Amino acid sequence: MKLSKLVLIVFSVTGLTFLAACGNGQSTGSGSRPTAASDTTGKTEASSLNIQPVTQTGNARMTLSELTMPLPQGKTTLRLVVADPTGQPLAVQGIEAEMTMSEQAMEAMGMKGMGAGSAKTEVKSAASPGTYDIETNFPFGGDWQLTVALNDAQPPARAVFDIPVQQ
Repeated sequence: MKLSKLVLIVFSVTGLTFLAACGNGQSTGSGSRPTAASDTTGKTEASSLNIQPVTQTGNARMTLSELTMPLPQGKTTLRLVVADPTGQPLAVQGIEAEMTMSEQAMEAMGMKGMGAGSAKTEVKSAASPGTYDIETNFPFGGDWQLTVALNDAQPPARAVFDIPVQQ
């Protein structure tokens, strides 16, 4: 009887600790899961999601902003914000963007033997310095990756973002 109470207590404490760690709304900083912006009332706005890169090199900091997740299939515009290490907008030239889906993700969707997927992308300057629109057309849903290269930045910078697209 005492052993079963001890086991119950251990499982309860472990479960509560797990819930407290996972349920506090804090990001662990790994991955590029969307994070929602909250207003002063604590309500989350679906239109204000930001995606941090999975990996990033160089001094420029890149973020995708103003997204609703998951993204719909078809034509979509992603807003890329580029800043220097202090957070100031960084105007750069020579931005390259590539949208791909890994061969493993393609196979998981039942498209075995088709190789990796890709979606056409085009980068355009937006109204604000350091802000760029990446226009793309997702042919199908699934787990996509956006690779952005700032070739003219000093030093050159690169970021990879996970992009979920509705199936």
